[in-house]
Amino acid sequence: MTTYSLHTPIPCHAAICKALNLAGQERRVTLGLDLELNTPAGTLIVAGGQPLNLGKHPRSLWVELVGWLIKQGCEVHCVQEACGFGWEFHRELEGAGASSMVVAPQELSGKRKTDKRDARMLASLLWDYVSRGNRACLRPVRIPTVEVQQQRGSHRRREQVVKLRGQIASQGRSLLWDHGWLRDLDSWWAPKNWEQLRADLLAAGRTWLVGMIEPMQRLCLQLNGYSEELKKKAISEVKPPKSATRKSEPGLPLNAAHPPTASEEAPAAKVRPKGLGELSYAIIAAEVGDWNRFKNRGQPGSFIGCCPSEYSSGEKQKMGEIDRMGSSRIRTTLVEAAWRICRLNPNWRGVRKYPEELGPQRTVRGARKRKAIVACARMLMIDLWRLHVGTATLKGLGLEPATT
Repeated sequence: MTTYSLHTPIPCHAAICKALNLAGQERRVTLGLDLELNTPAGTLIVAGGQPLNLGKHPRSLWVELVGWLIKQGCEVHCVQEACGFGWEFHRELEGAGASSMVVAPQELSGKRKTDKRDARMLASLLWDYVSRGNRACLRPVRIPTVEVQQQRGSHRRREQVVKLRGQIASQGRSLLWDHGWLRDLDSWWAPKNWEQLRADLLAAGRTWLVGMIEPMQRLCLQLNGYSEELKKKAISEVKPPKSATRKSEPGLPLNAAHPPTASEEAPAAKVRPKGLGELSYAIIAAEVGDWNRFKNRGQPGSFIGCCPSEYSSGEKQKMGEIDRMGSSRIRTTLVEAAWRICRLNPNWRGVRKYPEELGPQRTVRGARKRKAIVACARMLMIDLWRLHVGTATLKGLGLEPATT
C-alpha cells in the first residue's frame, strides 16, 4: 500500500499559480475530488485549461486550497460522488466558500480505473456542467440537512439491526437442523418459544447443543429490544406536516393560500390513511424530508422509481417495467402499505381503478395483480404528497383516517 506524504502546501503549488496567471481575468475553477477515507484525490481545472492533477491529500488541505482560491478572487466549484463517507466534507467545502455538488456515481474512466482518472473526469464534467450548461453530464444528489440526516438514521439503523437479528436466528436454526433437530423453528429465540425449545433439548439429552445455541438466543433478544427502541425513536421524530401554500390541482380542494404558522400545523392523522402504519409513515416522511420539493404529480412517482422504462426508436414506442431508479426503501414500504390500504379502504381511487385485481370482488390473480399493486403504490405516494401540500383531503380521496 502506497503512503502519500505532503511536502509543500497545495496553495503554493507552482502549476496552480502559473495557471491562474495565464487565466488573467477568467477566474472560474472546477475541482474534481475522488473521495477516499482519509486522502481524497483531486484534479483542478482553471478557466477551462489543462487539468492539473494534484494527487492525494488530507481533507483539511483541500478545504485550505478552496479558501486560498477564494482569496485569489476565484469562483470555485467542487464535485464529488456520493459514497458512504457522509456529507461533512461537502459542508466543509461550502463553508470555505466553494459551490459544492454531490453527484450520483457513474462510469467515469472505463476499464482503466484509478483515483487520478476519476478525479480528472469529474473536474472535466463539472466544467461542462457549469460553463457550458450541459446538465445531462452529471446527476446532482439532494443533500439532506443535519436534522433530516439524523432523522433518517433511526429507521435505517433499525433495518440493519433487524437484518442482523435474522442472520443470527438463521444460524441457530441451521445449527439445530444440522444436528438432527428437525422441527418448525420459526422465531425460536422468542422467550416463550425458547423456554419450550430448551426444555425439549435438555429432555432429549442435548445439553451440549443448548450450550451452543443459548448465546445466539441472547443476542437475538438484545437485538430485538434495540430494534424496538429504534422503532419508537423513528416514530417520535416525525414532525407534523404544515399547511400548503401552493395552487390547487384541477378538481382538488385547496387550503388557505397564505404562509403557514405554528398554529396551523396539521396533525399527522390528517395525512395518514388507515392502513399506513406509524412506522411506515415515519420511514416515508423521513426519506422525503420536505414534501414541497415536488412541483407536480410526476416527481413523487419518479422519486420512488415507479416510472415506466422506455425503449423507443423512430415511430415505435415501447414502454417497459418500472425503472427502479428511485428510492427502493420508500418503494418497498409503499407496496407493503398499498396492500393494507386496498383492504381497509375499498373506496380509495386505487381500488376503484383496479376493481378486478384489488377490489372486494376481485377475480384476477398473478402478475396482473402484482402490477396493479405497484401502480397503487405510485398513486399512494402522489396522494400523500397532495395531502401534505394541502391540495387534497383524506375524505376527498376516499380514504379513512388512521386511528391513533
